[in-house]
Amino acid sequence: MKMTRSTDYAIRVFIFAASHPTRLVQIQEVATHYDISKNHLMKIVHSLSKFGLIISVQGRNGGFKLAKSPETITLGEIVHLFEEVSYLENVTVPNK
Repeated sequence: MKMTRSTDYAIRVFIFAASHPTRLVQIQEVATHYDISKNHLMKIVHSLSKFGLIISVQGRNGGFKLAKSPETITLGEIVHLFEEVSYLENVTVPNK
């Protein structure tokens, strides 16, 4: 499966936020760390916030953090938000 850039960036946002669990992370930090577009990251963070996976705080000292423990967030959740993976929803696993 080939991922879109949005999915890749969303995963990076989660990795960065999970590695800084005690504070709010700023979008500029992630953009600088991974050398990616701040404007694109703003859209990704907005989407993740809208879906309840991160908490976003507005303002000068704002930022974002994970809405729940990183151990409870699956890669599949993130991918499913940004990729069309409907072909996986109808797959049945045969009994062994």
